[in-house]
Amino acid sequence: MKRRTERLQLIARLLAERRVRDQSELAGAIEAMTGSAPSQSMLSRDLKSLGVVRSISSDGTYQYSLPELRPASTSMDAFRKRLACSVTGTRRSGFLVLVLTGPGEAPLVARLLDGSSMEGLLGTVAGDDTIICVTTDPGAAERLEEELRELTS
Repeated sequence: MKRRTERLQLIARLLAERRVRDQSELAGAIEAMTGSAPSQSMLSRDLKSLGVVRSISSDGTYQYSLPELRPASTSMDAFRKRLACSVTGTRRSGFLVLVLTGPGEAPLVARLLDGSSMEGLLGTVAGDDTIICVTTDPGAAERLEEELRELTS
């Protein structure tokens, strides 16, 4: 277990210090520092364990981000800017609101929504470019969709 802990600490340090675009680049950096590269499945589990997401950076390329390095939703202005950059549309059906994003943006947006304490939002499930928002009732879904449209327009 100590080896896994050390590997997780190394991955976190690498992601904090440099831009890493994909798992092969990360495996190469780990190999350069330790002399051996983790398997792809091991690396995937480690990234998931750390809460790392792959998102699009400001220059349009992908990069891995640690949760604490992602944009915070502490201010409404930062929250609004992040949503405006990422959300491309919404759809509603009953208790659910579907939020559409650019490729790779859904995990970050879902995390921001989950942390936003928006009224009636129970939680989210994120894919690569789509988020399912579960609300308390159809009225809450309608209000959530309206609020998202206002924030992103």
